[in-house]
Amino acid sequence: MLKAFLCLLIICATSFVGCFYSHKLSKRKEILELFSLELSTSLTKIRYQSNTLANVFSDKFSGYVFNDESNFFLQWKDMLKYYDKTLKKEDVDLLLECGEKLGTSDINGETDNINMYIEMLTSKVAQAQNDIEKKSKLYRTLGLYSGIALTILLF
Repeated sequence: MLKAFLCLLIICATSFVGCFYSHKLSKRKEILELFSLELSTSLTKIRYQSNTLANVFSDKFSGYVFNDESNFFLQWKDMLKYYDKTLKKEDVDLLLECGEKLGTSDINGETDNINMYIEMLTSKVAQAQNDIEKKSKLYRTLGLYSGIALTILLF
């Protein structure tokens, strides 16, 4: 009885790990889509309000509130720390580069830069969708089968 319980526990644990990594792929896509959408919204605000960056991103950009007292890029960098575990390094680097470029030119330059980063994020979203289609089922299956193999080896 104890053996059966331990076998079931091992299989459930490895299956959970596989599901966790599968979910992480989906979460990456959601976050990239969110950044793309919120950059689009900020683009509209820059065109029609042309306030400070803290005002443009004032309505809780990705759950983070920017203020005028601190350097915008440092706040942007601080916000991205929340996404380090979910996003790939190349995604974070792209978003860091985007935050570094924000506020460095006139309105036309800003809109061009933001449009460029939205296009880059769109390609990252497509890449994330491709990863989901290719790897999501693999992670879940690998978790299950590794648990089964482990229980066979142990018992």
